[in-house]
Amino acid sequence: AESLKLRATWGQAFLAATLPELFGPVNTYTFFRFLDPLNPIENGGPFASIFPTTVLGGNPDLQPQTSETTTLGFEYRPENMPGLYLSLTWSETNFEDLIGSLSSAFGWPPVYAFENWQQFPDQIRRDADGVLTYVSMQSVNLSARTSEAVDLDVR
Repeated sequence: AESLKLRATWGQAFLAATLPELFGPVNTYTFFRFLDPLNPIENGGPFASIFPTTVLGGNPDLQPQTSETTTLGFEYRPENMPGLYLSLTWSETNFEDLIGSLSSAFGWPPVYAFENWQQFPDQIRRDADGVLTYVSMQSVNLSARTSEAVDLDVR
């Protein structure tokens, strides 16, 4: 028998920060070496080695990461073509307040963040000469992201 099924779902979710992300001990170091793309080496390699003040540890100001998902789809079995099955599903998930750090968001070293440091004033600082002086590797609520997917099944 011919059948058409329509599907729709909507949901919300959250991901709380872990205890170490919230309350881990905060430590300051000056021995972490970073390659700074805005300060090339005069002779030799592409970037200068910089040893800025680096902060690692928990962040009690972290908010939960949240998401909202919408899914729409259908399943169809045509009567005049026995055995044929068609299914199409579309979904979209909007994430807010993503929890991460410079390295989790941009890789290691976080070259994009170092090149666009003005966008991250709480995580990266430079002196008047543009030399990297401060890097926070603490977890923060980074931003938002949208993920879309389409799934097609034909049998």
